[in-house]
Amino acid sequence: MLTNNVVVIIQGPIITSGNSGSGVYVKELDCTENIRHLISSSKHLVRGFILSAWQSEIPIILDDNVIILRPTDPGPQAVIGFNSPSNDFRQSFGCITAINKAIEVYNPVYILKIRTDQFLDLPLMIQHMIAVDAQSDIYTSVGQSGYLFFPNMLSWSPFSVGDFYIGGHAKDVQLFFEAQIKLSSHTFGYDFSWLHSDIMLRHAYYNLKKSLSLPEFFYFPNITPSFRLQNLLHRYPIKFHSAVLTLWCILLQKSVTFFPRSTHENMIWRGSKMDSQQHSMGEFFEEWELAYPNFEIWLRNQLPNLYLQSSTLSFFDKFLHFYPEKMLEFRYKRSIFRRHLFRVMRICISIFKGIFPKELIIPLSTIKGYFNWK
Repeated sequence: MLTNNVVVIIQGPIITSGNSGSGVYVKELDCTENIRHLISSSKHLVRGFILSAWQSEIPIILDDNVIILRPTDPGPQAVIGFNSPSNDFRQSFGCITAINKAIEVYNPVYILKIRTDQFLDLPLMIQHMIAVDAQSDIYTSVGQSGYLFFPNMLSWSPFSVGDFYIGGHAKDVQLFFEAQIKLSSHTFGYDFSWLHSDIMLRHAYYNLKKSLSLPEFFYFPNITPSFRLQNLLHRYPIKFHSAVLTLWCILLQKSVTFFPRSTHENMIWRGSKMDSQQHSMGEFFEEWELAYPNFEIWLRNQLPNLYLQSSTLSFFDKFLHFYPEKMLEFRYKRSIFRRHLFRVMRICISIFKGIFPKELIIPLSTIKGYFNWK
């Protein structure tokens, strides 16, 4: 079953820099040999490989069964209401380019997306995805063909998952990354962009909203990456409402799961093995399996009462604990609309005076575009 049904996507730069598995900063590392090692170790198990690197990268020669894509690097993406552009979009763009090519050429059952600078036990990961999907089909209740598989979850922050490697049924993986592209300029959780929760909430809002039938505000929880940081920001509420866990528990039961702990612990990243003392490990499939299906009980045990508020969900609770970024986006769009309205008023005044400045003309579609969420 493995040979004809899995395509592995290797995405990222050929020359990489940053922290290694041991926590040491690596200035420049050529990933060519790591890519070749990944391919040679599992080419007998998969239908094909697709390497997605940037056009500006150094050329690389690989086996004949590897498709090499070199899209133009789109650069960081601006996020509504924030000064610093987000780098998330670049990864998603490189991934969706390769995913679309994999489906076009191979039409695989499974897609596994990994990085150019990490060596992983691909046979174990592939077998794990197939075995877990076979245990239950509850994922069909949200329209998925299987679970989406992530490295780990960070129980101290709802919706937070690792993004090093992502796998699942081809169409599910395609829709997941499509959500990242379509909603790349939005952050969902708080007043700064937090990749590890944004990717989950984008997926939930874009792909699952119709099947889940939850109120709109559930997709915009007031959470932070770190409760330690939240305690320092006294102008924000220290606690988040326990209702935040509602959507997260549904996602954990019906949409997402994780790879085994050994996958993460044995990973080689930029030349050295992962060190749990240097990197936050979180929880893995073993914890997910023990908590299934009562994730709310498990999550409440992970979070001190200090961070949870339980009460009837009043209007004030909704205002404090949900949709701050939805409100930010609305204010942004409103300011754009007012700016265009002011220009239209100037045009009307100019026409009334007998002067018609062409540079003030704007198409109606420009205004409408600011009010399309998807």
